[in-house]
Amino acid sequence: FYKPVDFYQLVERSLKYAVLFVGLGLLTFFVAELVAGRRLHAVQYVLVGAAQVLFYLLLLSFAEHTGFLLAYALAAAATVILTALYARSAFASTLRAAVLGAVMAALYALLYVILNSEDDALLIGSLLLFAALGATMFVTRKTDWYRVVPVAP
Repeated sequence: FYKPVDFYQLVERSLKYAVLFVGLGLLTFFVAELVAGRRLHAVQYVLVGAAQVLFYLLLLSFAEHTGFLLAYALAAAATVILTALYARSAFASTLRAAVLGAVMAALYALLYVILNSEDDALLIGSLLLFAALGATMFVTRKTDWYRVVPVAP
């Protein structure tokens, strides 16, 4: 008999992508830091990562009361808004915060697509990683890495 996937299974599947999506979120902040020329502290990265990790706890907590779709929307919106507001302060720029918020929203939208696409999840995830690497390479192509990261004598 066909048994539809319940929200616990969907939350479990989303956790399998946690390292990938937290890493992509932190990569987004790293690229923004390079482009903005404004240095972020390691504690700021920890706080952004913590917000992204809490997404999964919020997702499970909301899903037990509202069902998966609404829970996902609430948890993703809360995480994106919190991260964008923090980015506004960290980068002192509303435009950069809006761009970071849009990128984060796109990441959570892609995660939702992956979760609902069992047959193509590997392909979508692989293409997402390839696109993230390509975008990072493009945006940082003129970065003087020796100036950004001091080299020991």
